Amino acid sequence: ILMHITAITHTRLEICACRPAADQILARGYFPCAPKRPSLAFSLEMFEFMTLHSFNVAPNITAWAMTLQEFWARRGIVADQGETFRKRLGTALKWYHVLDNRAELAVTQMLREGSPPRKRQRLADGDTRDHEESTREEESTREEESTREEDTREEEDTLEPEEARIVRPGSANRAPLAASTPTPPLGIQREGAEVREGDNMEPAPRRSTRVASRDADPEEEPRGEGVSGATAGSSAGPERVREKLHRPSDELRLKCPLCFGGPRAERLHSAHVIICADGNFQQKRRKTAAGDEALAYSGSRFLSDAEVATMEAEVETKRARPARARRRGTARLDDAILDECEGSFTAAQEKVSKATKNYYADTGLMAILCRHDRVLYLVNITTPGERQFYVLALIRKVMRELPDDWNVGLLYDIACQISRSIDKHGFLEEFADRLVFGVSVFHAYGHNWACQLVFHPRKREGFGLSDGEGCERFWSAIRRLIPGLRVSGYHRRLYVLDQQVAVTQDRTMWRFGTWLLKRYNESKTRRDAAAARLDAGAVGRIGRVELAAQWEAQITAQLATLPRQSISAGDKALEEIMLALGRLDELRDERKEARKKLKKVEKLTPTEASEAQARLGNAEEEIGRTEAAIENMRAALGARAAQKWDSLRGDAYLRARINARRLRAVIRSSLQSHKFEREKVERSYRRHVMQEKEHSQVKDLVHRREKNVAGQVRRFNALVDQIALLVKQGKVPNRRIVLPRRLDSKKLFKLDVDDDIWQEDPGLGPQDEGSLPRWQTEQDVKDGIVLLLEERRCTEEQERILAEVAALGEWWDEERRRFAEYVDATSPGE
Repeated sequence: ILMHITAITHTRLEICACRPAADQILARGYFPCAPKRPSLAFSLEMFEFMTLHSFNVAPNITAWAMTLQEFWARRGIVADQGETFRKRLGTALKWYHVLDNRAELAVTQMLREGSPPRKRQRLADGDTRDHEESTREEESTREEESTREEDTREEEDTLEPEEARIVRPGSANRAPLAASTPTPPLGIQREGAEVREGDNMEPAPRRSTRVASRDADPEEEPRGEGVSGATAGSSAGPERVREKLHRPSDELRLKCPLCFGGPRAERLHSAHVIICADGNFQQKRRKTAAGDEALAYSGSRFLSDAEVATMEAEVETKRARPARARRRGTARLDDAILDECEGSFTAAQEKVSKATKNYYADTGLMAILCRHDRVLYLVNITTPGERQFYVLALIRKVMRELPDDWNVGLLYDIACQISRSIDKHGFLEEFADRLVFGVSVFHAYGHNWACQLVFHPRKREGFGLSDGEGCERFWSAIRRLIPGLRVSGYHRRLYVLDQQVAVTQDRTMWRFGTWLLKRYNESKTRRDAAAARLDAGAVGRIGRVELAAQWEAQITAQLATLPRQSISAGDKALEEIMLALGRLDELRDERKEARKKLKKVEKLTPTEASEAQARLGNAEEEIGRTEAAIENMRAALGARAAQKWDSLRGDAYLRARINARRLRAVIRSSLQSHKFEREKVERSYRRHVMQEKEHSQVKDLVHRREKNVAGQVRRFNALVDQIALLVKQGKVPNRRIVLPRRLDSKKLFKLDVDDDIWQEDPGLGPQDEGSLPRWQTEQDVKDGIVLLLEERRCTEEQERILAEVAALGEWWDEERRRFAEYVDATSPGE
């Protein structure tokens, strides 16, 4: 039965050894549902349409089967075969994708190697003759099995992995098609064809996309992306000898010509290429009772089991050794600062579970992309949390494909933690001096200010305007695959991901020119605007040299380890009492507001009245507890501390200053929490709402957080006004006083990384009586530093874009030359 989208016809085939059924059906423009004794065949045009459709929506073979049957039924065509039809359609479409993938890879390899098809066909024929004897034995065995199964239609129409050799281009049984179909290299013929009997079982934890048979013979692995250069592809084992490269491998050059298409650019930046990494725990797969048959994508981007396992073993071994002194990126930061950053991100806490292993066999994905959002490599996550060895394995994979004189800049949410681990434990020791780390822009707010001075890409040299959020855009692009792949088989899931990534990358390659032009114009506009303000003296006519000196002084001062303050137990107890008194004032204000609201109870709904009564009761209870705690702390004071308390208890300035400092820290923490919560809401709106209930709860939490922060800002500004009034009235110690700055809640919610909230306020710090530096007190200097950094980053971006244009041109010229040589070699006059 030949099935076209508009018609169904019947035909009869005469099958013999020299005219297999698959060859005859393919010659008519159809694809069989089985290689030897097919009962159905589907139009190649229909399969091409279905394939293109699956690249834009979530693949769903069940929907296609039902749609086709209903479409034919409305036209009077009877084709209702129920579940059997769906299985045959899915099997045929799957192997159509496999052959299409291998054919494309074969063409790519032929262009790389420059071999004419006739010469390659002669080589393939020779290999086929050498392999004929073993092939005949396998065919004889399969013929006997097929004869025993003739009475079972569904089993006849199931294409087994072993039978894939029959329909593979260049096979011994494909002689009639050999002249028209180029035979792929031996490596491609082998890929996905040699499947052992146990390969259809549920895989062990942390499997790669490679078929199990590959792991047994890594030396014969086909190269990823069909390259044949000096380095091995993504399937190569980590223990192989790494050959010296003079330029990036063909594998990387094909993945992103802008980054790797040309020679190493001689620029002043610290990194020649910029990449980013991130994990995603939405792309997970549930455990299944039955496994799926082995299926491998030619040119897969997934790391092999061996590469991940080797990195995991190295991490465990080196962590067991004594830690070393840090000497690279994080050497300028105190451990307390890095620990604070670690606590802000769940990705940095390896013991935190993001997906349970009780229900999910594969818990997520981790990707590494270049700055043009081109996927370089992927790794399948099988652990409950985000472990460091995943990103370390990805980094090693990229570095192995680059020459030894190329430096790489990595943007990662917790780059400070990866940098510290590499320094302390010696991970990636062979590449450590060539790695430059930065935090992704979107997640910089979660890092301590001192950490941002070292790792923020807008504040450190070399990253230009790269934001490190390419992974987020990639996760958004494949979000439609989440529902279907969550219940798919292991091999099927990885194959679909590889296929979707390849299609997405092919589409974006044709937009390189637009991307470069847009980024160059944007960086030029921003640079010109910043330079114009600096040249026109818009920041107090402060020169660039002075601004650069002030910026360096700020970095030095804010990264310096502060001397430990020798505070006695009595002084610490006094400060705790002061903070408790500030909290008591806040609670009394809340009680006052609740009582005021209850006085208008007739205007309130029953729910509002109940809430106001509950707030009043909670405030009174907490006031009682706070007053009791203050009395206990006063009673516990020593004699000297009690005398000091008597002299300070009436110091309104000291109380206001301590409470303002505490409240400012609370606001900063609340803003960080607000940003994490708002991120979830923004993703729900931008992408796909997976859990409506959770989305609503988070949205309500964000609104409540904004209201709380706004109230905290009002109280802080009231304390600042009180301090200013006390200074004006002369009720402060006889010394020079720097007033703290008021906060603007509208600007705070923008979470600008250069906002004052992230830095220490000189009016609340320990230096309020001495001479403060200009970068801390003069607004013109602060604004000028921001403009200076903007000008520098835009300049770096323009230089990098020009280098990428040159690399793209060189890559394109080489590709065009290879194609011309190939056409000349295959011309009739050869």
